[in-house]
Amino acid sequence: MLIRRFVCELNHDTGELGWRPIWQPSFDPLAGMTVAHDTLEHFPDDDASAEDEFQALGASTYIRGITHWYSSRPWGCSDPAMNIASDIPDILLRDRDLVWTIRDPRRTLPLQNDDAETIIREAVAEGVSFYNRDFLAEDDQLDEDTLARLEKRISGWMRRGYARAARRYRQIDRYSLAALFTEIMDEADRLLRCCDGVGEQLRVMVNLRRCRAQLDMIPPELEGNR
Repeated sequence: MLIRRFVCELNHDTGELGWRPIWQPSFDPLAGMTVAHDTLEHFPDDDASAEDEFQALGASTYIRGITHWYSSRPWGCSDPAMNIASDIPDILLRDRDLVWTIRDPRRTLPLQNDDAETIIREAVAEGVSFYNRDFLAEDDQLDEDTLARLEKRISGWMRRGYARAARRYRQIDRYSLAALFTEIMDEADRLLRCCDGVGEQLRVMVNLRRCRAQLDMIPPELEGNR
């Protein structure tokens, strides 16, 4: 049984309420999609490092990228690579020195799933280019060698995340996982609309064997129990 808890807080950037993972005090409170992402696409030993964030993007390629999840959404862009690319600048912007300090994932081979490998390559190329072009001053923009090094390291971490997700969910059909992601996202959004406000807690319980999720608000007398 996979259990995750979230707390309702105000997102000061958007002025809206959202769910913040209770184990990550520095994270922004966001909507149901992030609840599903933090529950299914991050790993239990995640410490919120950039390397772990890129592994989670690799896991999202496994769960949502190659299952055409984005094209089934009634909103937004249907291209999985472009959706994943949009998250890369946010990760790089957390630390000014991250471009130079991101760890080497060591050698990784192209994924055997050609669709997944294409998504990762396109997402990383677009995401790094977007970061360099739109978020850095002209004098600070990265040279070609640095860009190539950065792309190689991010791609390596994403491949590792993809492979970890494939092992973690090896007994679950990918399309069932994508449906589970949607189930968690929609229910977290519904409960956010129904909750009493800041401080309310959400519990997400996932039975991986049955590929089922249960989300509920935690009674106040149980909030202190992890």
